[in-house]
Amino acid sequence: MTSIEDLLCQVSLAYLQFAQAWPHCSPLQTLLLISLFIQIATGLHWLYCQGQIHRAKFISKPCSDLESYLPEGFKGKKSIRISLSAYLPVPALCLADGIWLRSPFWSQLDEKERRAVIAHECAHIQRRDGRSYWFLRILIGFTPLSMSLPWLLGETCQPTLPLSTAIIAMVVFVAAFLGVQVYFRVWVEGRADDWAVAKTGDPLALASALMKGLLQKNEPLVMGVSSLLGRWGMKWRIRRLMRNRFGTRIVSGLATLAALFLVLVMGWVSWCSWHTLEGPTCHKVQSICAAQSCKNN
Repeated sequence: MTSIEDLLCQVSLAYLQFAQAWPHCSPLQTLLLISLFIQIATGLHWLYCQGQIHRAKFISKPCSDLESYLPEGFKGKKSIRISLSAYLPVPALCLADGIWLRSPFWSQLDEKERRAVIAHECAHIQRRDGRSYWFLRILIGFTPLSMSLPWLLGETCQPTLPLSTAIIAMVVFVAAFLGVQVYFRVWVEGRADDWAVAKTGDPLALASALMKGLLQKNEPLVMGVSSLLGRWGMKWRIRRLMRNRFGTRIVSGLATLAALFLVLVMGWVSWCSWHTLEGPTCHKVQSICAAQSCKNN
């Protein structure tokens, strides 16, 4: 068998072991298994969204006449192209190589609103917000996967952490996942709004465009909580633009501190789980950690 088939067999055996030992699972095992399923569901949703986006990209055609809506600094750049597609799962989307707009949404916008939407997407491209967002999501998702790794490798590891630590691990994982969503909806989108308003000088045009996007089907229904947070984020941005309140330094600072705190707590929980496991790989990890500790001392 190939290495991929071997890995699939090991994962299948691990889940069979879980199913057989489910009545005897510790609270931490149960909670980590739930978090692992959440990660799998999130990954499947990401693949679904990427499939929808690539389908829209394949069907869409670049519209050279829309390049006149680009802000002054982006005009004439060959790497930025604007395309329309009726199959896009969101009203507007920016990637490294261009901007995609959903046709029904674009047709409802007037001249000022179109310039505001394009400027907002250009801000994301210039700041490379998409990369930082997915990096944070991968970072948040790595901890529960790393804590479940011994079982996926077929080890007979039995964590002995108390129930209170298991509950903390699950609460921190959920809080971190939701925190990344709020961070992206509030901080990243707010900074892009500020940049767009600075280029167009018309916050009401962007607020009106957001309102029209909010009234449409904003995101795939399978996003669940993420979709609700997305709609909440758009409402927050509309109120902010209508009140002419700009600047997100305080919010960004608090978001950064909260993200660092969550990552540190998750790292601590992961470290504790690895140091209370039993099994060949676990003992190997513990011996490496002990040797490193002696070397540092």
